[in-house]
Amino acid sequence: MALPKIEVPTYELELPVSKKTIKFRPFLVKEQKILLMAIESDDPKSVQNAVFDILNACIVTEDFPLYDLPVVDVEYLFLNLRAKSVSEIVETKYRCSNEVPDENGGTKATTDWIATADNGTDTSYYVDLGIAGSGYDNSSPDNSLGTSLFPNDSYLYAQGNINSPGGNLVIGATSTDRVVKVIAGGVNSANVVTTFTKNAVLLNVPITFSDGTTQTTAFVPTYQAGIDATQNTNLTYVNQFTQSAYNLANTNATNISIAQGINDTQNTSISVIQGVDTWQNTQITYADSKAQAAFDKANTGTSSAGLASWNVISSNYTVGNNIQLLANSTGGTFTITLPASPVLANVVVIADGSAPNTGWSNNNVLVNPNGKTIEGIADNLALNISQSSVTLIYDGNT
Repeated sequence: MALPKIEVPTYELELPVSKKTIKFRPFLVKEQKILLMAIESDDPKSVQNAVFDILNACIVTEDFPLYDLPVVDVEYLFLNLRAKSVSEIVETKYRCSNEVPDENGGTKATTDWIATADNGTDTSYYVDLGIAGSGYDNSSPDNSLGTSLFPNDSYLYAQGNINSPGGNLVIGATSTDRVVKVIAGGVNSANVVTTFTKNAVLLNVPITFSDGTTQTTAFVPTYQAGIDATQNTNLTYVNQFTQSAYNLANTNATNISIAQGINDTQNTSISVIQGVDTWQNTQITYADSKAQAAFDKANTGTSSAGLASWNVISSNYTVGNNIQLLANSTGGTFTITLPASPVLANVVVIADGSAPNTGWSNNNVLVNPNGKTIEGIADNLALNISQSSVTLIYDGNT
């Protein structure tokens, strides 16, 4: 009994140049091995012979003049044979070898991918993405980054022309409601230093200045040095420049306090103008117009200058005038909406009421200015530093 014969499909193809019609079958495993062995030999002649051997074996048309075909027809036939035998999709891999020449020798080179504009040159209108070698010497660098680059550092920069427009570098996310994040020290959420949204820039770390000082909130904390604790429990300065004026007003010689809830008989002769009388403190300088409004409101003698007791909130909330809030964002982000028609020197104090490491840094609290501005900005203010507080005082500006 003869073994069963395995039938394979056949296909018909018209060649593009010679216009000959040919029938062929898919190549089998044994024929594919011939091609793989030829490729591994890395010999172009062996690969060419393997291609013709496979085509001869797979052509069903008798006495077909394969060796008389133009090169285009041979390549076209082999591509169709491969498509019917394996797949119509070919996965390709390539390596970018566009490298800056190593002029210093050894490991001092940089490897770069460079895209140049139609009017670009070696010194203008290009973008450079690269990495420095392990022996890169930034004391005599070979690219435009100069001494900002160190060995094995990666970089991305744009080079323009000082005498013409262009040369800007745009980095962003163009999809709706997407953000741009900057990470350092790792790739997890805890390593996100800054997040750029369409409406805000969220900082997750304190700002450190060149003199070593840091700032963790958008507003300077309460100043209480030299203050009478029984009278001034709610004193807040909105700007660091009022510190000197406050200290001057609270000298030991006269013990005059300029603060909310002050005794009216002590402040009847205090002026908010430049120049200070050291004997009576009758002329106190305020360095910020916002402190002027708070001072005037504190000395009206009415109860409206006092702040209400602390309110604990954890969801969207619309505040009134002169209120203190403990905002607990453990359960998620929410919005605090300021009054639509605030009175002059209205004070709103907002403090993080969450447990440590669970508050504003994880779930921001947004402050909606409700048609007004905060420091001249109409967008929401994002509170994103845990265990901090801010004090907002309405100065009359819209």
